[in-house]
Amino acid sequence: MPRFSVVIPCYNRGHYLEEALESALSQEGPFELEEIILVDDHSDDPATLDLLARIGGRKRVQVISNPGRRGPAAARNVGIRAARGDWVAFLDSDDIWLPGALASQARVAAAEPECRWLGGDMHRWYPDGRRDDRGSRMTSAIVGPLLSRDAPEGYVRLPRPVEASLQANLTWTSTTTVRRELLLELRGYDDSLRKSEDGHLWIRLAARTDLWFVPRVLALYRQHDENITAPADPLDEGTMRAFRMLLADPEFRPYRRAIRRRLARLWLRRGRYFRRQRQFGRAAVAYARSLGRRPFEGEAWRGLGSSMLRRK
Repeated sequence: MPRFSVVIPCYNRGHYLEEALESALSQEGPFELEEIILVDDHSDDPATLDLLARIGGRKRVQVISNPGRRGPAAARNVGIRAARGDWVAFLDSDDIWLPGALASQARVAAAEPECRWLGGDMHRWYPDGRRDDRGSRMTSAIVGPLLSRDAPEGYVRLPRPVEASLQANLTWTSTTTVRRELLLELRGYDDSLRKSEDGHLWIRLAARTDLWFVPRVLALYRQHDENITAPADPLDEGTMRAFRMLLADPEFRPYRRAIRRRLARLWLRRGRYFRRQRQFGRAAVAYARSLGRRPFEGEAWRGLGSSMLRRK
């Protein structure tokens, strides 16, 4: 049976953490739950510290600390290095797994010896209790068509999906499980990234292995004001930095054209944002940078002209 270590990074999330932990401990199925590793990123909230002290002694629960407050990527890396299971399953401290989440992935891991990376879908979960009607990935304009095929075996296999990963995140942090040896091979997350570190890792994984995607909702992604991804960064600084790093990485030399296309779209988005803010000089620079990567992009030319004329 697959042996899972669950890694949960935490910083001042005591009001959500216990629910996340219980959703992991209640998982049942054809797998061995080796441990749940809570990595505290130096929380200073009394309620969180009290909860960590109380649950640290529970069976299969281990609480360790990140060496300094370094963000979720570094905290997850601490958990990866401490893990004893063959597989590392990630769960964020404010998300919860639905019943059967680990079991559905364990069945694929047990049946497919080549499998080293598993993904799944999630619902956004709003404060009033509402959820999305369908999974976020399965309704994505980019990801959905890749997952629309029949899956009689309980999964869809996406061979080395680098090109697709460069366009959109194929899976979500709290629905992703990876062989520990592969994570160590890649040296885990790049902890210099405080945003988009997950998408950056998915792209690097896609260059090394196939993705086995379980086409069902495995987790609830809690929406609240403290989400690190909310409010959305209008300039996509994290994503921009992640793609610049990929562009400089020799392993992604065959994909540089696709990376430049994505960067062009990010610069185009910046141009739109600056024009709305009536920052026409910065908008013009953004549109010009977009055109430097995609010279025949009509919207970028129109946006550049409007910015030069100081028209919103």
